[in-house]
Amino acid sequence: MRFCPECGAECESGEEECHECRFPLALTVRSGLSGVTIGRDQAARWHRIAAWLRRSGVVLHQKEATELPRGQYWWALPGVGAFIFALTLLFGQSLVDMIWEPPKPVVPVVDLNRVNRDGTPRQSAESADSQTTALMEALSTTQEQRDLTEAWQAESTVPRPKDRAVLPKRDILEHARRATLSVRVEGNQAKGALIGADGRFLVPSDLVDAAFRTEKRNVAGSGSLEQKMVFIQPEVMLADGRWTPCSQVEALPEFGLTLLQYSGGEGLADTKRDFNVSLDLGTKLFLLQDDGFEDLLEVRVDNAVANSFEINFWTLDGGLGPRGRGAPAFDEQGALVGVYTLVGDRHAVVSLRELRERAPGSYRQIR
Repeated sequence: MRFCPECGAECESGEEECHECRFPLALTVRSGLSGVTIGRDQAARWHRIAAWLRRSGVVLHQKEATELPRGQYWWALPGVGAFIFALTLLFGQSLVDMIWEPPKPVVPVVDLNRVNRDGTPRQSAESADSQTTALMEALSTTQEQRDLTEAWQAESTVPRPKDRAVLPKRDILEHARRATLSVRVEGNQAKGALIGADGRFLVPSDLVDAAFRTEKRNVAGSGSLEQKMVFIQPEVMLADGRWTPCSQVEALPEFGLTLLQYSGGEGLADTKRDFNVSLDLGTKLFLLQDDGFEDLLEVRVDNAVANSFEINFWTLDGGLGPRGRGAPAFDEQGALVGVYTLVGDRHAVVSLRELRERAPGSYRQIR
């Protein structure tokens, strides 16, 4: 059993593409004296794989050939041209071609970058065979893709936010109330994002650093204090105001989050979780305010930063502060698309898409 690197779905070992997102799971390349090439029949597959590599931080470079193929070095020897001409007159062209393979003509073709800064086509001397042309077409980007901050927005088969209906703010508020939890450990409090079935939710990792351990404490007994071993657990507030203990499902240290679960918890009902939305500069998000859960805070994405684990976070022009860390973030369509946190002293969100792509095992725990 293996998993799709794009969406995390389970795939059979013999499958050549994911049955959920159609991501290619196999690629056929051709190897020869001139190196490895990709044929036209594989160009579409390579295009998606190359886009995924770029999103994962892999930089793809094109290197021009600087060496002559084997069998063509002799063309550099002095007098070879006159010698070949004499053989051609005596024996004909066919016999000469049987002894020496003639060099392939070199013609100018457009570079992968397509244009120079001034807008004129960039030229490079490269052999324009069909495999090279197919590889160039697969690696090249259009003007529209270069204008976008995320190349995969034009490729995804999932409807983009602009293609979905914008919900009234009161409907987004109802979704936010259902998905936002209050969590405490000892005297510390933060928010939790109800994200999975059976009461699974995400909280900031440092909130539970002091939890899930046993301590000896003085406990009030019958008229006196008694020393007892106490197991420290996080607690989450239920809808009726009661606090109930939680158990840990999985730690996600790269994201600064921990996945918890409380007994008897339910899922999000009709609240949508969108693991495919790509956030971008200017994207509008909504966070539930802590003042009685009666209003939404509207924020916008203003930048992108990465932590030491190369996890991408989207910084915001406002936020909830330290006590609001762990709160779910909703887009204009009412979908849960990320979790609010702090990167240093900056308000930020980590998107569910980043969670799906960088931690597919955890994604399967909550999908």
